[in-house]
Amino acid sequence: MSETTSRSGTHDYVIVGAGSAGAVLAARLTEDPGLTVLLADYDSWRDEYGAAGWGYDDVLPYFVRADAKTDNQLTQIVTMLHGRGSTLQT
Repeated sequence: MSETTSRSGTHDYVIVGAGSAGAVLAARLTEDPGLTVLLADYDSWRDEYGAAGWGYDDVLPYFVRADAKTDNQLTQIVTMLHGRGSTLQT
């Protein structure tokens, strides 16, 4: 295991994205009192830790490309957040 250093110290794990999956993963990892975990949202990861290219607007196109909805599932708003034709079907 390699350690990651940030302005606030050294961490054993860095989880980028504090959605439900990121929060659950961080909670499980912190059950071990010997581990330190940094849980960052995309924009704070970019702004506070200098991770250029990791803001929400930067990574959204990759999520859109990886996610696909069928035409009958799409609405005008959903179209902006979901791709088409991907092998990942949610």
